[in-house]
Amino acid sequence: MPLDIADFLIVLAGAFGDGLADPELLGKDAGREGYWKRLTGFLQRTRVEIEEISFEAGEGVSVGVKAALKSDPSFKRKVQKALEGHIGALAADVHAYFAECVIELKRRHGPAVDVVLLVDSLERLRGTSTNADDVHRSAEELFGNHADRLHLPDLHVVYTVPPYLKVRVPNLGTLYTPGGLHMLPAVKVRNRDGQPFRPGLDALERVVAARGEWRRLLGEREALDRIALLSGGHLRDLLRLLAEVLRRAQQVPVDARTIEAALHQVRNEFLPIADADAAWLSRVASTHRASLADAARLPDLARFFDTHLVLGYRNGEEWYDVHPLVADEVTRQAAAIADSADAEAPETNPDGGSAASEGG
Repeated sequence: MPLDIADFLIVLAGAFGDGLADPELLGKDAGREGYWKRLTGFLQRTRVEIEEISFEAGEGVSVGVKAALKSDPSFKRKVQKALEGHIGALAADVHAYFAECVIELKRRHGPAVDVVLLVDSLERLRGTSTNADDVHRSAEELFGNHADRLHLPDLHVVYTVPPYLKVRVPNLGTLYTPGGLHMLPAVKVRNRDGQPFRPGLDALERVVAARGEWRRLLGEREALDRIALLSGGHLRDLLRLLAEVLRRAQQVPVDARTIEAALHQVRNEFLPIADADAAWLSRVASTHRASLADAARLPDLARFFDTHLVLGYRNGEEWYDVHPLVADEVTRQAAAIADSADAEAPETNPDGGSAASEGG
């Protein structure tokens, strides 16, 4: 669903308060007010009425609001509508709540303690086939127009945002100084010319080694390097490939046929690729740029990033490539499209006319 500054701030504060109930932070202190309960007081003070909320319902109100915001789209819309004229007051109340919580954390754990809030998974925001534009516009408005309200007092905040925001809101990072906007690239396992990049492969080997005895499963380093190269340096895809190898293992170390079967399985999850997508992906592979010809196709580019068909890297400047598991298929498909177009084009006569027009 589209994002909205009102329920976004409410959920941030509510989740932060829930997190502080951890015994290692503040615990379930009877004297500390969580934000879900505090929200009902804010709505009363500002005379905001939402018909589903009964302020006499006691502690159950906060639980009900939390559950409804999570699972009831119509309730979310009513909250957004009711708070339209009170965004400034709501932001001030949320900021005050964060400041009070940080003061309590420092009192409990020492004044030198820094607090960091990670707001994860927003990069997956994509909408559906019917509302993708609305979802993209809502992300643009939230992070572009409400940056001041997303600067929470006295703590560090990291928002993981969709890559398409760089296109929708140029120079977005200036609104979030001093932190700015940073792309989290895949681990570079190949240079732009396609040659393996040993430091990246070594880094991934260390990641895998920290999770288990990969030599028992794969035997030689060459097998791990091949899987790492075909993962494109994307950690989730690397672990997905290794999990598929492990699932298929009849013996250890596994043989080459088992690894091939695992690679085919994960590759098939990317396929089929539409012809229009294959033509675009072929341009990405050859130029190492996103090659966004028209802003109207931004939802498609977002889909490429979300599904890992396009991976981002950094060498001083940012560059892109097609996922190695499907790169050969994209090349073949794009070539077939080009051949088909050539075959369908009318033949041209030496005098400039076409063969199809001579009979007229």
